[in-house]
Formats: sequence, structure tokens, C-alpha cells
Amino acid sequence: MKNNKNVHWGFYSININKPSIISNSLIKMAINDFWSNIVNKMKDDKHIIVLFRIVYPNDIYNTLGQLKRLNKNDKNYYISYINDILSIKNNEYKSLPINKIIVNYGVRDGLASKKETIKPKNIIFHRYKNYKLPITINPLEYGNLIYYDKFFKLYIIQIRPMIIAKIFCYKNRNKVDIIKSDKVILSYEDKVINSNSFERIIGSNNYIYINENGQYKLDLFSVKKPVRFIETKKLDEKLNDKIITLDIETYDKNGEQGITQKHVYNLSWYDGIKSMSYYITEYNNQQELISKAISDLTKPKYHSHMIYIHNLANFDGVFLLKELTKHGIVDPIIHKGRIVTVSLTYSNKTDSRSYTIHFRDSYQLLLSSLGKLAINFKVQTLKGIFPHRFVNYSNLNYIGPVPSFEYFDNISQVDYNNYINTFNKV
Repeated sequence: MKNNKNVHWGFYSININKPSIISNSLIKMAINDFWSNIVNKMKDDKHIIVLFRIVYPNDIYNTLGQLKRLNKNDKNYYISYINDILSIKNNEYKSLPINKIIVNYGVRDGLASKKETIKPKNIIFHRYKNYKLPITINPLEYGNLIYYDKFFKLYIIQIRPMIIAKIFCYKNRNKVDIIKSDKVILSYEDKVINSNSFERIIGSNNYIYINENGQYKLDLFSVKKPVRFIETKKLDEKLNDKIITLDIETYDKNGEQGITQKHVYNLSWYDGIKSMSYYITEYNNQQELISKAISDLTKPKYHSHMIYIHNLANFDGVFLLKELTKHGIVDPIIHKGRIVTVSLTYSNKTDSRSYTIHFRDSYQLLLSSLGKLAINFKVQTLKGIFPHRFVNYSNLNYIGPVPSFEYFDNISQVDYNNYINTFNKV
């Protein structure tokens, strides 16, 4: 522990006896342990500056939440805060086991400011179906700010218990996802018209609000209907077509000491013309599969291409990083423990020149699932139904009837029945 400007810095490590998936109970246990051994031993006239981090077995760190200033009586607040941050993370983030929790902290003289809920002032609400939405362009007026990412201009706001607003701000626009129990229940966009008005777009409905005496009031409501003609537009010649999309599929497999780990069984990529797919049964192991895919991508013709992977920051990057180092010089950009982009520079044996490709996380640009993106962009070939829970080491070459309903994620019984009927007709 060291002293720097009246702050005593240190870290507290909580080892997990058996690597486990991060959960609310694990968070509560870790914070209780930290409070008992560190915070409760502080003098009453001091406060702490604290940062909560989780560590995976491969020594990859992820940070939950931002740096917080807390007093000795803020333990329950901090448990709720970290649990709220966990609730907005996607399923892939919570699918890998961790083996350690580290709390970085500093002890400082004096008390921190009291934690209070930010209550909207003079805000009226817009009722859309059964939802009550604040009529404001300011994310901080939605409720209690629990997380802010300055780099991505992302706000996470607690509207009320179990209801969270995820607001992504860009170019005078706010993209808003309303989340309940880890699921997006409503999405809309607010667009600034001028300093006194903004437009709210929900589906095909458009609402224009004007500020009068400090409050926004509805000025115009319209419904967009599809037109019956298609306008032909010329393709922008400056459009960057050096794009490749890549996706990885995994299944759960018990490893040493009964620890559940993710194993790659399929990797596919598409460059706009050519598509390649690599299946685990054709290789000795997942490392060989990934290595072959990377070898096929490290060609001179793909120099300066952008390879987009949905959720590279939290999931697929774990499998790629280790193998990329075997094929050239890796230059990652990591922000707050999350992989933003990875550049790979490699040599060509034929002409001895160096080339570079860039792996980027498309989720940082398009904050939605691939299934929803396909619908929003009106892609003709939509993401199909697949029993991801059914895949395991024993049935990688499975041939047989459609697996039971419980092996499918995020589909209704009606969708499942329609899928069976379609499958039986083939």
C-alpha cells in the first residue's frame, strides 16, 4: 500500500475456490468480505475510492462499473450498484467462469458525498402502450445514473427497480433501449431538431416535442407508412468494401476439476463473395481449427480489410487472441478491460512484404443482437432457429429428429412448432 496525495492505495484479492460464473451471490460475498477485512477497519472519518474487477482463468480482466467514492455505511448501495451493472451485461459476458475478484481501492481522509437517487425534475411522461417514458433529451433526467462510459458516450440509468435505460448518444441522437430483467423490452431513438425541440421515433410512430417554459409538450404526431415505389440510388463510389464478417459458435464442455469451459466447434467468415466454414470434426482440436481460419485470412488480397465480429470485446476475442500471436504481430486496443480492436500484421512468404488486417467489434457500433439487426436492416436471409443448448462433444455429427423445446433459446412454443413442421416437410 502506498501514499499518494493523502490517498493510501491498495488492492484486495478474493480467490474463488472453484471457478464459477459471476453472479449476484458471488458479488455479495466478495463485497461483504472486502468490507469486513478492509472497510470496517477504517476510521469513521475516512472514505474509500473503489473499483470492482473480475479475472478469468486466462488472466483477462474485466471491470464492473466505474470508480466510486464510498463511506463505511455504503456497502448495500455498492452491492446493488455492481449487481445493476451485471444485469445489463449480455449473456456471453456471464458465460465464462472466473477464478478471482480484485477490488482496487484507496483510503482517503474525510467523508464522501451522500448517495442519493437522481429524481427527474419538471419532467412529464409519454405513455407508449404500457410503458412510461420520460419526455426529455437529457439522459440524466431519466432517473439514477449507475454507469457512464465517456469513450462511447453510453449512459446506464436506473428508472425504477428492475427497469433500466441504456442510452447511447451520438451526433445529436440518443438510441435508447429499455431493459427489464436482462431483456430489451422497448427500443426507440430521440433526435435533436434544434435547441428547443426533438423528435422521438418508436417503430413507425414519430413524435415531435417542443420546449415551452421548461417542459416538453407534444407538437406533432405522425405515423410512417410504406410507399409503393422504390427510388433507385447510385452506389457511393467511396464506400469501403474491404469488409469481412466472422462468427464463432461454441458449446460447453467439462474440463479439469469439473470446470465448465467454452469450446469452439464452428467458425465461419464471409468477404462479400466467398464464404468459408470450419467445423471441429475436420480438425484435431479447436486451436487447429482457429489457426486454419486465420491462415486463410492472412493473404495479401485481404490487406487493410476490417473483420467485424459481433461481441469481440467480451466473448470471441478470448478465443482469437492466443492464436493470432502465432501468425504475426498483434496490436490490440483495450478500453476498460474490453477489446475494442485488434490489428494483426503478417508477412507474405512470396513477396516478403508485410500486410495488416483489423479485427473489430461490430457490437460497439450496432448495439443490438444479430437477429434484431437483420430485421432492422431488412436483410432477406434472417438468422435461423438453432438448438444451441443441444450441442455437446458427443453429438457434433448428430443426425435425427428436432431436439426438444428446452434446447432452444429465445423462441416461443409457436415458433418451435412451426420449425418442426417446416423441418418435417424437407
